[in-house]
Amino acid sequence: MSGLTIGANNIGASHLVAKGEVYGLADLAKFAGTYVKTGGSIMPITGGQSTLENENGVIMHLEGTVNGPLDPSPTGAIVPLAK
Repeated sequence: MSGLTIGANNIGASHLVAKGEVYGLADLAKFAGTYVKTGGSIMPITGGQSTLENENGVIMHLEGTVNGPLDPSPTGAIVPLAK
């Protein structure tokens, strides 16, 4: 995954743990893509929620914790699909 800012000024975070649900995934090949934030807050160290959607209409609703705020860049977070 790339295109994420973790911690203030891109420093101070070393660990991200998130889980969630995926919606609109009729074809696994459409999971990979550039996800942009569509709702929720950044994930502070105490936990939080964020909703991301890619160009294929796949939506991830994530809950998790990170050592500092997590926020996708304005151009999105690139999520690959490992095979």
